[in-house]
Amino acid sequence: MQERPSNREYLLMLLPFLALLLVSAFATNPSLTGQFISFGTPSDRTNVQTGSLSVNSAPSGAIAYLDNVFKGTTPLTITGVSAGYHSVKLTKSGYYDYLANVYVPPKRTAVLNAILTPIIPINNTGSLFVSSTPSAAPLFVDNVFKGLTPITVSGLSAGSHSVKVSKTGYFDFVTTVSISAGLTTTLSVVLTPITNQTNATF
Repeated sequence: MQERPSNREYLLMLLPFLALLLVSAFATNPSLTGQFISFGTPSDRTNVQTGSLSVNSAPSGAIAYLDNVFKGTTPLTITGVSAGYHSVKLTKSGYYDYLANVYVPPKRTAVLNAILTPIIPINNTGSLFVSSTPSAAPLFVDNVFKGLTPITVSGLSAGSHSVKVSKTGYFDFVTTVSISAGLTTTLSVVLTPITNQTNATF
């Protein structure tokens, strides 16, 4: 009894016919060749498009970060940036950080012109101007000698302060003043002379 060929033997027998079919297909349609044997390079498959980003700032010299990566100081142009949206941060001492999202088009240059905002120190102090009649009277603020009237005392913290004006032969003038931030408070003092009263008994 003759044995039946195995599956492997069948496959080996069919291979020549399959090869002939492939050759005939390529011969009749050459464009199929590229579809079967040409897979392209990795760069062709990814096809990542890039552009550039020009960053300027006023004032210049700001430190620039693109997607949290340091890129240099302004003005500068960053090349090889993948097309799409990117985060930009500019920092400079004495100015608030500048943050922006910028779209970089493929094969083109996006331009960012940033105007930095200066940090203005908060002034919590004010001034006190004191004049007196007569003048040249010693002035004390919070029990600290500041000089002779008329005088302007600056750098006083906002709020209440004790004031004393004294002069030999006159009663001390004592009061409390309120200082406002960024403003000058004015105090005009008229000192009262000390008079000697003698009581005579007859």
